[in-house]
Amino acid sequence: MPRMNGAQLAAELKSYDPDIPVIVISGSLPILEQTPYFVDAAVPKGASVEKIIDNIEALLEARRAGHASAGLSRKMPPD
Repeated sequence: MPRMNGAQLAAELKSYDPDIPVIVISGSLPILEQTPYFVDAAVPKGASVEKIIDNIEALLEARRAGHASAGLSRKMPPD
């Protein structure tokens, strides 16, 4: 991205609407271990599509239940 990195984009999105679910897919271990407050889920690069979809579905279900920032699983082990 020319003007900001992914973390900056996520923070900017959350500043406009705190209920926007944010999932980060990263190969950086520090990001996966200590996700910023504005990240709802962090998935390691190389995770299966099914695991990514599981995270998306969990965030959508939490949003439907009224818990958009429910602090869902921030880490998922790679396949």
